[in-house]
Amino acid sequence: MREEVGDVVPAAVATTTWGTPSLDLGAGVRAQLADAGVAVVDLARCTRESADLYSYRRDGAGAGRLGGLVRLRG
Repeated sequence: MREEVGDVVPAAVATTTWGTPSLDLGAGVRAQLADAGVAVVDLARCTRESADLYSYRRDGAGAGRLGGLVRLRG
């Protein structure tokens, strides 16, 4: 899957901190938005590493849920 995504959005291709192939979805989305001329503010926080954020990877099925917001300024 990484190669398929990378063919479309090269910025999404990544490697985990332990050296396995991965996708950086945030980087892929930021690249697409930048290509479209959209200004992006990236807070660059990891849900697994930031205890104040919900993380299924860290907490399992008992984890809460996250939401996102996109606002068009006009």
